[in-house]
Amino acid sequence: MLFASLRRSLHLHGSVTGHCFRTKNYYVHSFFRSFAHSRGRKPSTTSRRSREAAQNQLWSLATKRFLEKKHSILKETKFPKNVPRNTQLALFDEFYSGCVHVPKQYDPYFTDLQSKILQSTQRIHWKPSVENVTKDTRLHSSFAERLKLEFQNFVSHTLMFEPLEKDLRKLLDVEWPHDLYPPARSMRRKFIMHVGPTNSGKTHNAINKLKTCKKGIFAGPLRLLASEIYIRMNAEGIKCNLVTGEEVKADYENPQLLACTVEMADLHQQYDVAVIDEIQLISDENRGWAWTQCVLGLRAKEIHLCGEESAVELIKKLAEKTLDEVEVHRYERLNALRVSKTSLNGDLGNVKDGDCVVAFSRRAIFEAKNTLEEFHNKKCCVVYGSLPLEIRKQQATDFNDPKIPANVLLASDAVGMGLNLSIQRVVFTSLAKFTGSSFEDIPVPLIKQIAGRAGRYKASNNQDEKQSAGEVTCLYDYQMPILKRALSQPIRMLKQAGFMFPDDIWCEYFLTCPQDIPYSFLFRKMILLSNIPPCFFHCLIKSQLPILEILKPIETLTIRERLLLTNIPIPLRWPTMKEFVYEIGEKLSLCTPVQLNDFEHFNLDVLNHKYKNQSDFLQQIELLYKKLDAYFWISLRFPCMFQTEAAIDIKKILLKKLNSFSH
Repeated sequence: MLFASLRRSLHLHGSVTGHCFRTKNYYVHSFFRSFAHSRGRKPSTTSRRSREAAQNQLWSLATKRFLEKKHSILKETKFPKNVPRNTQLALFDEFYSGCVHVPKQYDPYFTDLQSKILQSTQRIHWKPSVENVTKDTRLHSSFAERLKLEFQNFVSHTLMFEPLEKDLRKLLDVEWPHDLYPPARSMRRKFIMHVGPTNSGKTHNAINKLKTCKKGIFAGPLRLLASEIYIRMNAEGIKCNLVTGEEVKADYENPQLLACTVEMADLHQQYDVAVIDEIQLISDENRGWAWTQCVLGLRAKEIHLCGEESAVELIKKLAEKTLDEVEVHRYERLNALRVSKTSLNGDLGNVKDGDCVVAFSRRAIFEAKNTLEEFHNKKCCVVYGSLPLEIRKQQATDFNDPKIPANVLLASDAVGMGLNLSIQRVVFTSLAKFTGSSFEDIPVPLIKQIAGRAGRYKASNNQDEKQSAGEVTCLYDYQMPILKRALSQPIRMLKQAGFMFPDDIWCEYFLTCPQDIPYSFLFRKMILLSNIPPCFFHCLIKSQLPILEILKPIETLTIRERLLLTNIPIPLRWPTMKEFVYEIGEKLSLCTPVQLNDFEHFNLDVLNHKYKNQSDFLQQIELLYKKLDAYFWISLRFPCMFQTEAAIDIKKILLKKLNSFSH
């Protein structure tokens, strides 16, 4: 009763319950954190941060103890007789260096090694603190022993690899990635860059050029954006097909345009005009390779690149090697963007109609929604990344429609691109985001992109009326200097483009390597043995590695099938997702037709369970929908095996359930 009354009291004062905010370097819950602490419960985020710091200290002490035992470890390690002493020392130094640097930089093998060793601390019942770890000499000594055993494995893997290194270096030697696309090199292409801030009209001008060509392609970062182009073009009488990872709409045999996501761009077709949106993502650590592939490999006479000024110098550098022409068009915002003089003073009661309240977790979004609707008489629409595409589009339409009384938008960073929204003011509830293991500050370019959604030019109904400025503010006073500093930051020019080897090279590499070596070690050697120019970097394979490990027990899967499945769009951190991926791989290996309802880990019975609140129920529907998307993704690649009749019916059921929440 006390907890309920306090919760209601806090709501009446308009605060965001459970909202995370940043004070110096610490994250605390604005209210319930203090309350939970006073009731004797440990605050969850503080515990998580303490455990993380303790694990880092434990790793540091374990590696230090490992180094202290260098000579005894080398003596006990079973080296082949033909391995000289200097090679033994070099192997030890390489292993130790990898262990020391793993907290600071990603290394496929050593990051995986650290994760596996430190996972055992999850089962240790100790108060997670740096002080306790430092005192517990037995603990970090035992971890040093684990490192000693792993060093023996590292030596074994390295020596097995040694005879293959010459051939593998030759295979992975790509002097210039543009040579991988001979058809594009036979053309004289022209890049036209449209660069400027959000709400400057740059993409609009590129799309207008696309409409006038005989054959064109639009490649964007999101399904939502590709779908919007597809709908708009067809509404204007322009024949346009749609291709994304999960969906194909081939309405026309010979379309004028193709709208697709960047990963699905067809490099074999020849086009008159191509438009590639959000070109700055060419430096994205995970997906940058797809933009690089389009820039180097698209067979189009005229390629329009839309995005930030930061990409200009990098594109010019790439164009020098491809012998293509570059023309740059710069744009200014169509209306002003200003930072409010004050924050909302921590009170959601100060939210106005037309506001977009931005939070970086699903939980924070729904807590703010409950507060605004229950205590401030606001009707809210919701947009966030894990919400299905169809629902996001409907929520955006409802928010834009003046006839529908939905006057506030609650959104995650998914609002930054892909939706046209009539937002008057953007309100940041936080300027940090939990990434799954730690809190990180929101990158400056993302802050600028989200803030730029305020005051969309089309928001004014009266074309003769002077356009009102967009406005941006924060929930708390202490956040305002951080916001102002981020928006005033100069543009940082991109230095490198993401790169990933073509599938043929991947397959040959894995077939050449010994089969009993861990995938993490194979990825590490691939990075070390490869030769690519300095203006490129290897896109991270953080998502590929766990999927390969999940599929490892399925012996009948081919290398090409395994590599294909590493691209499956599924969040592995969600419950039962790993089991679902394994089931997909297992059924693929059997080569027999299946329906979605044949999957053990796709259970619609969860919809009949009773849940404490609507948010938990909604989360279960979203989990099913993510699995549904993954099934449609694999069905596009193997349509005869993964049949979609049941999946289409299930999709209708889930959308009906989701629509009931949004009204």
